[in-house]
Amino acid sequence: MRSHRAGGCAGHIELGRCGGREHGVRVGARKGAPGGAARRSATEAEKDAGSARKAADGAEADASTARDVASTADKDATAAEKYAEGARDHAKAADEAAARTEKEEREALQADRKEAFEKGDTAVIGGGGSTLPTDDEGILRVECGQKCVDQFRQAQADANANIIDWVKENGWGVLLEALGVQNVKRCLASHDAESCLWAIIDIAAMGAVFAKLAPVAKALVAASSRVGQFFERAEEGKRVVTRFKNLIERARKAPACPRALSVKPVSGVAHFTSPGAHSIAAAANPRCEFISGPIPDALEINRGSLVKIRDKQLEKALKTIDEDAHSFKEGYVGKGAISRFDAMRDDMNRIILVSKDGKVLVPTNVRYVP
Repeated sequence: MRSHRAGGCAGHIELGRCGGREHGVRVGARKGAPGGAARRSATEAEKDAGSARKAADGAEADASTARDVASTADKDATAAEKYAEGARDHAKAADEAAARTEKEEREALQADRKEAFEKGDTAVIGGGGSTLPTDDEGILRVECGQKCVDQFRQAQADANANIIDWVKENGWGVLLEALGVQNVKRCLASHDAESCLWAIIDIAAMGAVFAKLAPVAKALVAASSRVGQFFERAEEGKRVVTRFKNLIERARKAPACPRALSVKPVSGVAHFTSPGAHSIAAAANPRCEFISGPIPDALEINRGSLVKIRDKQLEKALKTIDEDAHSFKEGYVGKGAISRFDAMRDDMNRIILVSKDGKVLVPTNVRYVP
């Protein structure tokens, strides 16, 4: 019977009809289990929701940062574009300024050539001057050697070259006969010599001139194509003559400068020694900042040793020899090419003028002393 009641009671546990505490407890325990799980699930869900909110907040912060970065990048890009545009404008302005300077130099050179032919028959005003006095030639020989004396004589002959003689010597005398000496000189000194000469032929193409048109035309083309070389040789001759005369004058003013100097760089400053003489610093005597001996050929210069001299540095160095950068460059490369050359120094501190494209080197006899 107990077994049967127990079984019966077990059958009514869910309805609460059995009064046994054990069974009642069991009923309560079974009813309480689903509620605890729900609470745990709710807690986990709340935690998940919190994590999700944090993740969402983090994502929003990242998105905000990304927006800020994008905005900054956009501003930087805009600034970079403005900077690039400014750089392009500056480069364009620099190119235009350089073009204007070169144009002005060409026009000044052309004006000099025109004036030279108006005043005489040499390509440079005054030509190369008269022969050196014996004493001056002796100083030049001591300072620079016989080679410099020979160079001076040749340069002087080039600067003294006569345009009329040059035309005749080349077999173009028919030009002078057909067009007139003054017309030929005026045209040969112009920017476009050939067009100028053809214009004269158009005006005077009649009579005896017309019969000689073919030989005149041939001489016209030849003279026009080569007159530039005549001018350049004379202008270079004039520059060489001037440099050697300056050297003689400086040697006369500073007789204490050592002769036949050999150059040696000492602690970054060029020093020089001569046989039987002690080493002296270049800066000790500004008149000794000229390198004695012939100016070397461009092929003798070590290109790998060249270091650019900034404009301010060059101006400061040249003040010690009473020179300015403009006239200094003109003395070596000519009035029409000043802006196309930069100043550099080699491993012996000799100033070398180098064309901006790096193709042409013009050594000088001046030592750079900072």
